[in-house]
Amino acid sequence: MELQGAHRNSDALLGLSFCFYVRQYRKIFAHEDVIVPYRLRKDGVYEARVRRKDLHIEVSARDFAALKEKFICALHKEEEPAPEAVKNPAAANFGEFTLQWLEVKQSLVKPSRFLAKYCFYDQSLI
Repeated sequence: MELQGAHRNSDALLGLSFCFYVRQYRKIFAHEDVIVPYRLRKDGVYEARVRRKDLHIEVSARDFAALKEKFICALHKEEEPAPEAVKNPAAANFGEFTLQWLEVKQSLVKPSRFLAKYCFYDQSLI
């Protein structure tokens, strides 16, 4: 009799743990070698996010099929090789690099400070 009771309890525990694992891994899908967890928000939007060492992708869509399609497009876009000039900034000459730097600084600093930087570039560096 005692063995049957112990056997019955272990089945109950096994059933609970099995339900836990099924629930835990229910909202994932895989594409190529990437396992992607997703979630369904309260407003009915699906979200998928992958953040790894060299892969950062976040997408959202109203239905699951659109979410998978967006994620696959974003994954292939992320895997495309960058142009050679962007890969190696040392390959560009100093003048081009400085002009790119000034374009970035134009949106970050006050106009008077940007004008001072641009005048210094124009008079001293060129």
